[in-house]
Amino acid sequence: MDLVKIEVGDLRTTENAAGLGYTQERALLIAGLLVMRLARCSGCLRHKIRSPALTEHVVVVGYGATGRSAVELLAADATIELTVIDIALDRAVLAASEGSTAVAGSGLDADLLERVGIVDADRVIVAVGDDEAAVRVTSLVRGLNPTATVCTAIREVGWEPVAVYLGADQAVNVSRLCGVVLGCSVVEPDLPSRIARFLDSWPQVVIRERPARESECGHPLAQCSALVFAARREGGVLWRDGDVQQRVRPSDRLMVLSLSWGSVREG
Repeated sequence: MDLVKIEVGDLRTTENAAGLGYTQERALLIAGLLVMRLARCSGCLRHKIRSPALTEHVVVVGYGATGRSAVELLAADATIELTVIDIALDRAVLAASEGSTAVAGSGLDADLLERVGIVDADRVIVAVGDDEAAVRVTSLVRGLNPTATVCTAIREVGWEPVAVYLGADQAVNVSRLCGVVLGCSVVEPDLPSRIARFLDSWPQVVIRERPARESECGHPLAQCSALVFAARREGGVLWRDGDVQQRVRPSDRLMVLSLSWGSVREG
């Protein structure tokens, strides 16, 4: 497919799949697949089931090892329209050669995001190599599209709550995940096959609480993300559908639908 645009910006993706050893590359592949899985399953909570003839739009920001492996699995679904953004021209060309609509440019460029259709995207995967850039992209994406499912890959644990606060529905710590997979594979050689079965499973819907985001404060509860169904305030609960005139306060704790797969271990 054609390369749509070439731009130079301030976002740097540092992953380079070609330079990885086999075991680390395999672990990063697993991380990417989990990022993709979280993005798709979170979307199941928000979007109605579509007809197989309809296409959903997924935008992936960052085409390093994690983003590329997520795209690889998504590309197997013919109903998905994939758009990849990467600051590096060679990675954008690679994405185009592998079947995605590819754009060379910065994920921090709001005009570029709008031109590739971020406003109407169903899901967005943020898989850039720098955590600070990742949360900035997440915040920008959420501002342009309040309803899309946003899944952000991060590397340092301290950035996880930041990513969620700024708009990510799921924040996946890929560095920690890779370390766990590599370490466990040494003592449990069957781990890759167990993870494969895990990826084919469906999660349980759970309820989590989080602080109200700055962008939500002052707005009616019904205008929050579709996954927010209630707010806990002063010992009581305000329901999204029943308290439509109630506006979100900074002290509110929002109750959000989320996903849990539980343990990977076999019974």
